[in-house]
Amino acid sequence: LQQDRFARQHRMATQADQQSHFERLIENLPVGVCFIDADGKTVLSNPKYDEYVPNRRIPSTEPGRARRWVGLDSDGKVIPPNQYVGARALRGEQVNGQDYRYYPEDGGERWLRLSGVPLYDHMEQPAGAALVIIDVDAEKRNEEMLRQFNQQLEQEVKLRTEALQQALDRLTVEVQERSRAE
Repeated sequence: LQQDRFARQHRMATQADQQSHFERLIENLPVGVCFIDADGKTVLSNPKYDEYVPNRRIPSTEPGRARRWVGLDSDGKVIPPNQYVGARALRGEQVNGQDYRYYPEDGGERWLRLSGVPLYDHMEQPAGAALVIIDVDAEKRNEEMLRQFNQQLEQEVKLRTEALQQALDRLTVEVQERSRAE
């Protein structure tokens, strides 16, 4: 009996240690991580996630907060809050890499990429979700700068091609005039 009690205490201590290690890992990830319950409330999150979702409820459940998030589909079209990652994961969908423009309360704009997976209960029903937020602001801004650079380059190539064509046309006329003069 005492051996069973010791084994049970050992298992509980081991589980507590594992839980502590897991929480420490989550806390120190360079991305936002959150586990939410079926109502979209935070159960466990790290500081990076809390930076973007300070009220501990996913934006799709709170219209006032949803306005700070502009979700975009793969074609760049704005999606409604009921199609946000958290809402979809709570319906049992796995969502990978959906981009959002996030407008913090202190102003500005950040590009974020969210993913989410449903978490199921013992009856295989969605009981919550795991969400990840990655800050992709630098990537998106670099893409935009590259796009603008390419547009400028294409415009410059077009102008130079036109100038070369005009010079070629003038030379062709000049050669034809000289040929007639001879």
